[in-house]
Parts: sequence; C-alpha cells; structure tokens
Amino acid sequence: GKSGIFVTLDAERPREGMAEMLTRCNGLFCSARFPEAWTGEASLPAALAKLLTESAPNAVFAVATRGARGSLLLARTSDGSDLGAKALADSGAPLVCCAGSYKGFRTLACDAWPLPTGLGGAPVDSTGAGDVFIA
Repeated sequence: GKSGIFVTLDAERPREGMAEMLTRCNGLFCSARFPEAWTGEASLPAALAKLLTESAPNAVFAVATRGARGSLLLARTSDGSDLGAKALADSGAPLVCCAGSYKGFRTLACDAWPLPTGLGGAPVDSTGAGDVFIA
C-alpha cells in the first residue's frame, strides 16, 4: 500500500465494496469459486489472470485454494523464478508442486498437504483451515 504496508485481501465471494478493495490490495487469497464468479471466466487460471489484470492491478499475486486439490498461485514476476517449487521439492515435503507460466504470470500449483493416517479418520472440523493457510 501507499503507507509501505503490504495489504492482502481474503475474498470468498463477491460482495458490496469488493471492487474498491481489490484495487487497493497487494496480494489476494481467495476460494476457487471467487475468481470465476467475479470475472465470468470458466477456467481458474484464466479467471485469476483476468482478476489480476483488470480488478487487482496492484496485487503482486493471487492464490486460489482448491480444497483437497491444493492451491493455484499466479504471480507477477519477471525474474524467471519457480516461486519456491524447487525448494519445496528439495525439502522432502509430502506434496507435489508444478511451476510454470500463464498469460505472462508465473504459476505454482501445489497439492494439498496430506493428513497422516491413523488420526481417527477424517477431520471433523475444517473451520479455520483457510486462516491457517493464509498465515
């Protein structure tokens, strides 16, 4: 932002005042449904690219959470970086990431972090999972 503070927006669904908030954010976290609902684009990569290009011109990235399918990040960067995909692979993290590009944006798609078996079955309450992801 103008004050030197990096401002992020967590967008779950279109709401009143969202257009102004999008123009002011430096980073965007959202559900997979939000970009498509906001832009009318049918594919998530196209919707994220349109969102960054037309609605969030100051955002350096947009990342959409995809539930059990992980997340997809589009970032404005010209340094050719892999956005951390190699570091993740080298760390031995139990997930797969794929770095690439789409319409001039760098991309990083990562699987969801697998939950260990033997914890008594499926999670019973995922409330707050998105907040933990953003933190």
